[in-house]
Amino acid sequence: MRDTKYGAITRRVRTGHLSVAVRDSGPAGGPVALLLHGWPDDAPTWDRIAPRLAAAGFRTTAPMNRGTGGPAKPEPAPRFP
Repeated sequence: MRDTKYGAITRRVRTGHLSVAVRDSGPAGGPVALLLHGWPDDAPTWDRIAPRLAAAGFRTTAPMNRGTGGPAKPEPAPRFP
């Protein structure tokens, strides 16, 4: 899904049994700038900075917090006896 205001694309990345939503922008071949945030912020925290990094040639990736942006919950852990 494209966010037309900032030019980011929201997509899902699968890591093991967890699917996480991330917001990407910038050239696919550019060096990656991983934009992390603390609680309670989320990927839109970077909406004003990501386009500037993308314009400078960086590919930006900002993960969403689990429970926001539609990420799936992890599978329940097995119970121990």
